Amino acid sequence: LVYRAPRLAAGARRLPIDADLDKPEWAAAPWSEPFGEIRGADAPLEARPPPTCVTRMKMLWDDEFLYVCAILESDFEIVCTFTERNSPIFQRDSDFEVFVDAAGSCHAYKELEVNAANVVWNLMLDRPYADGGGEYSARVAAPGDERHYEVRAQRSATRLLRGALNSGGGGAWAVEMALAHEETVARQGAAARRPAVGGRWRVNFSRVERRGKVNWTWGPQVVWEPRTRRYEGKVNMHLPDAWGHVEFAPPNAEASAG
Repeated sequence: LVYRAPRLAAGARRLPIDADLDKPEWAAAPWSEPFGEIRGADAPLEARPPPTCVTRMKMLWDDEFLYVCAILESDFEIVCTFTERNSPIFQRDSDFEVFVDAAGSCHAYKELEVNAANVVWNLMLDRPYADGGGEYSARVAAPGDERHYEVRAQRSATRLLRGALNSGGGGAWAVEMALAHEETVARQGAAARRPAVGGRWRVNFSRVERRGKVNWTWGPQVVWEPRTRRYEGKVNMHLPDAWGHVEFAPPNAEASAG
């Protein structure tokens, strides 16, 4: 699964991050296909997103940032309770998540979660949890501690498009973010290269609702299972080998959403 993200034209302004997705720059990027249930073809029919709960994303890039935007539509309540930075958003709130492994190594990969009020949680995983990995973040460690991780250049914004937060009804919200390359490649070593035309990073996106009972993703988390000798869908975002890729395309190139 590959998304070909157009580069912003040389000399173009730095993209303002305000969750206004009608900006002309975003017209150059195609919408992804609607997200599906995390298990892909193994997902029960009742777990798959209905037409009233579509999630789509777009990506752009320049010398400093990978830009991501998404729209999340709901026929159920948009839950938004966390107010402090680096809270575990997925535990209660309607949640959009971004995963990036610039080196493709499954080590020191980055995760960002955001709720509809633009409360964010940034973390780094030294390796997947199943391989003994753990969280590095400002949630679990103070500055100066080995397990502390935080970003400074990243920017994000959200905007309510329809409905109201915590109202019990449906609605829609938009999120827009700029992920700084210097922070994305941090601690990944020489294998993590900054974007260049034709290069790729491993990425995936997840939407979590209803305290984790709902998990819809851009790419399904499907891996080879030796026990059954078949590919199986897993309810586990921390399988970087199963993620898709963003390919860095030139300006005005024919982009594709994968």
